[in-house]
Amino acid sequence: MKATTWCKKHNACKEAINWIEKNNIRSMYEAWKKCKRSDWMLWVMEKLDYGTDKQLRLFAVWCARQIFTKDTNKQSIEACNVAERFANGKATRDELDTARTAVEYAEDAAWEAATYAARNAAWEAATYATWEVATYAAREVQANQLRKMFKNPFK
Repeated sequence: MKATTWCKKHNACKEAINWIEKNNIRSMYEAWKKCKRSDWMLWVMEKLDYGTDKQLRLFAVWCARQIFTKDTNKQSIEACNVAERFANGKATRDELDTARTAVEYAEDAAWEAATYAARNAAWEAATYATWEVATYAAREVQANQLRKMFKNPFK
């Protein structure tokens, strides 16, 4: 089945269909190999019910760890460790929930501090522009990681 046909059949967004047509992508196999948008790839995986809960959790942990810096709070690092152990059957749901709650409290405090710092409209605009560039770069890195962790579902 042609990539455009498959995408239209599954109600893909117009942007994805345009990308397929512009890049002369013939098959979904080829689309999977060339796609630089992890969000589109995850959408395809959802449509196919592709990937186990464990695999998807481990991918999510991998994504979270990509943003860690020396300033990352200990709660976030521990939450990733617990999530990874949970995916591998070595932590309980209660441990996962406790770790998630600790992160939410830490994020709330960080968000409040950032909100006060963001009063300047120019700063907000610059942050948004930087965020957009970073988002596209991160999606491409994530797309490559998806290809490493998951075989092409259209093979």
